[in-house]
Amino acid sequence: MAKAQRITAFSMSLQDRPGALFELMRTFKEKKVNLAGVWGYTMSPGQAEVLIVGKDAEKVRAVLKSSGASFMERAGFYAKGADKIGALLGSLEALSNAGVNLDAANAIAVGGKFGCYLWVKEEDVQRTEAALAK
Repeated sequence: MAKAQRITAFSMSLQDRPGALFELMRTFKEKKVNLAGVWGYTMSPGQAEVLIVGKDAEKVRAVLKSSGASFMERAGFYAKGADKIGALLGSLEALSNAGVNLDAANAIAVGGKFGCYLWVKEEDVQRTEAALAK
């Protein structure tokens, strides 16, 4: 099974306009906050959502608070390992056996390694953590 760890993600709304994500990312660079993952997508005309995972959740939280941004936190999991056929199956089987339904999964493989963010409902966080620790 892939090695997995619990992570904290931060979600917030942005205006859906050119430069909105750039401005947010520039703020993290200026504050020297390293990010592990960023997802941005349009929600409705004029409104976008961004999900941010930092290398240090406390630093991300501090930047967002100091900027006055309205944001929400949620737990997720990051699984990683060698890029091979079926690399994620052990983790997915463990979650299935634990009765955990995934909200979303985002995976990528680069340079012989893979990483996957797994998103579950808040009420499933503890069961997910236990299932992935086996």
